[in-house]
Amino acid sequence: MNHPMPTWRRRLLRTIALLEAGKPDHITCLLPMDTLSATPAQRLNFLRHLLTLTMAEAKADPDGHAMTPSLIAAGLAMAPEVPRPISLKERHQARAFAHRLWDLQPGFKRIWVHAGRRKGKDGRLLMLEDFLHAIYDVHPFRRPDDGWDDRYWKEDVAIGPRRYGFYKVTARYISRWDNLRFRLDRHSIPRIRMVIDWWDSALTAL
Repeated sequence: MNHPMPTWRRRLLRTIALLEAGKPDHITCLLPMDTLSATPAQRLNFLRHLLTLTMAEAKADPDGHAMTPSLIAAGLAMAPEVPRPISLKERHQARAFAHRLWDLQPGFKRIWVHAGRRKGKDGRLLMLEDFLHAIYDVHPFRRPDDGWDDRYWKEDVAIGPRRYGFYKVTARYISRWDNLRFRLDRHSIPRIRMVIDWWDSALTAL
C-alpha cells in the first residue's frame, strides 16, 4: 500500500527544486516539520546530529571563532541524550552557559515590538544558543539578575526539544546567516537532502 508523502518532505523537495533552478525560497520551508513533534527522541537525536556535524565543520574552518568547536562539544556533553525532565538546577547551568555565548557575540536587534534577531557573525555559536533554547528554554539576552526566568520557570520543562528551538537549529544548519537573515542558496541543497535522508531513516526505524 502506497502512503502519501508527508507534507514536510514534499515541501523540502520543492525547496530543493527551486534552488536547483536558481529561484529563491524562504526558510519557512521548515515549518511543516512541526508535525514531527510527536517523535521527541528522534527530534533530540536530530539536533544532536546537526550540532555534531557543525562541530566538525568548525574544526576545519580557519576563519571561524577559535572557541566554537570546544563550546559546541561542551553543549553536547551537558545536554541529555534521551528526552527527560530537565531540573531547575540544569536550567540555571544552561542559562549561565548561554550568557557566556552572548558575551562572545553580544547584541540584539529589535525588528518589531515582539520580535528581534540576535547579532553575531559566527552562526555556529548562534546555533548553539538555539540548541540550548530548544532543550532548556533559556534565553541568553535575559540576564541572571532580572528575575524573569525565576518567576517563569518550573522545576521541570516539557520532555523533548521545544518546537521553536528545533526550527531555529535546523534553519541555521541549512542556511547562511547573512545580515541578520537566513539565506537559502545552492549550498543549502546537500544540507536539505541530508535532513530528508536522516528523517526518512529515523521514521522508518520507528
